[in-house]
Amino acid sequence: MRLAGLVLLLVAGAASSAPFHFTFAAAQERLDTGLYVQRGERLEIEARGSWTMWAGHYGRSNADGHRYRAGVYGWGRLMARVGSGEEISIGTHKAWTSPNEGLLVLYPNLGELGLRGGEGQLEIDVTGGTRVEQVIASLSKAGECVTVPADGTMTDLYVEEGQLVTIHAFGEWRMFEHGPLLTPDGDLTRRLPDGTPWGRLVARVGAPTFSVGETYPTGARRELRPARSGMLELSPAVGPYAGHARSGNLTVVVRGARRASPEDRAAAQRAAADYERSLA
Repeated sequence: MRLAGLVLLLVAGAASSAPFHFTFAAAQERLDTGLYVQRGERLEIEARGSWTMWAGHYGRSNADGHRYRAGVYGWGRLMARVGSGEEISIGTHKAWTSPNEGLLVLYPNLGELGLRGGEGQLEIDVTGGTRVEQVIASLSKAGECVTVPADGTMTDLYVEEGQLVTIHAFGEWRMFEHGPLLTPDGDLTRRLPDGTPWGRLVARVGAPTFSVGETYPTGARRELRPARSGMLELSPAVGPYAGHARSGNLTVVVRGARRASPEDRAAAQRAAADYERSLA
């Protein structure tokens, strides 16, 4: 069964469950729901309560936000984002079909005003989505699960030339100190010279001590057929900004690869050495 099919089964099972409930304090600034949303899945969010983005200066509002605007919407209006998709205006209630796939994040609309001193909280019910731990556990039954730090890693996974490999990634990381949290799709507002979003998860095939060949931008999910056999390396796309201090990690499930044997590692090392000599 394909990975997408596994996720669809999980979503179908979750659709009949009770709403997920969250308490979102204004001082948090951001709520990571831990819910994974499938593209085409129906979502509904209801929010009750009140908060202010600047206690002592502006009164509280409900989730529709203050009448004082911060950009397009009221200051403090409840917003949402699924994966690396566009931001979605929620307010006190919204039901929609998600055009994107990924983790659901909630946050107040702050615009350029920022959070001056948040106070109060919202009680939020979310209908739809699946706990990401459940999704990862199910996908891992059909693949290999690895943790990828923000500095990247050469995994102990071996892939064969031409073999279909499916990569499914979860989590967030930062590409520089105090930088924004990025999904596996990277920062769509900052692109490297080759056009790849800064911080997007990329794959290469090489050996334990040397990466060679093509780079495959994978993001949150991708199917690929490697042009050569070897060890699978996973890392963020950083281009000329490799010197920045990065943090965070992703959980990545890989299907179509196998745990490398000593023979696999030796073969990958020989292939990488041959490639390096061909460049001399």
